[in-house]
Amino acid sequence: MPGWSEDERLQRFYRHYFRHDTMDEIGEFKPWATDGSEFAQRLRASLEHLLEERPASTTDWVRATGIQFYTEAELYGFLGDVYNYFYGSREEPPVPPDPERGPPSDDPRFWSEWRPDGE
Repeated sequence: MPGWSEDERLQRFYRHYFRHDTMDEIGEFKPWATDGSEFAQRLRASLEHLLEERPASTTDWVRATGIQFYTEAELYGFLGDVYNYFYGSREEPPVPPDPERGPPSDDPRFWSEWRPDGE
């Protein structure tokens, strides 16, 4: 990701603001994300990179942030909402998925059924 290795602040942003217990604070971060500083430019470039290249899997994301997305479409839709909140026309910060929700019931990748022999 552009700027990742050079910018500890960028690393802290992703590790801190993309967690369930701090995601509600992301609105407080918008002024820094848009102030024109070098950091703000790196943050924007990193979000654009994520959205264009889609390098992170849902497994990568949950390991880094603790937020579980069940599909990459859901993950990148959420990141797109963050980007649009910071740099587009979205007025309210996006809400991360509920950590208590279960996997989608219509997707067989997340459910298996075990039956004892003979049933």
